[in-house]
Amino acid sequence: MKINMDSIQPNRPIPPTKNTKADASAPSAQSVAKFNEAFSAPQIGGAFPTINERQQADDVLINNPNTQEAYWVSNGAAPDAARAAALGASISPPNILDDKIEATEKFINNYQDMRDANTIGADKYFHCKANCEAAQVSDIGSSVAKTISDTREWVDQNIKGDPETASQQDQQANYYGREQGSDNLSKLCTDICQPFRPNGLDSKY
Repeated sequence: MKINMDSIQPNRPIPPTKNTKADASAPSAQSVAKFNEAFSAPQIGGAFPTINERQQADDVLINNPNTQEAYWVSNGAAPDAARAAALGASISPPNILDDKIEATEKFINNYQDMRDANTIGADKYFHCKANCEAAQVSDIGSSVAKTISDTREWVDQNIKGDPETASQQDQQANYYGREQGSDNLSKLCTDICQPFRPNGLDSKY
């Protein structure tokens, strides 16, 4: 058998094998683009309600589209906070989550005290005191107090069928507690809410 030597090409490279399956470990071009876009365009600004106060002149206002909140953070923490917000991370600046939890606990404790006291006419006193104590936590606490109070009154009227006049009286106590608590941070809420205290309520409350 005669071999055609011209057809033999020494060191001829082997053509690459075409792989139709994508490498599962490699990120897609779309995900990479989204990641880069988020990090190159952090959400800074005030498109949403601001939930805390500026502490330093160089603080940065972060706009979080996931929580639909804007909040001030220190200049040093701004890059990480802005990137997290741009990626839709559900985070809150330091102390805000703690304040929300503490304010909610004030309501839970006062509700339990109201149930334990079981005194006629004491509900408005405890309404006032819960709002007052939550407002003394911080501005965040006051905001939480308003949300809880408004929600409860809506339920009382629309679900339980309480009269509108009863809700208005409760809201007066709620508002009084929040306003006086915010303006008198060092004053006891038991003293602030004295106008709503009924006769016969145990002195421990």
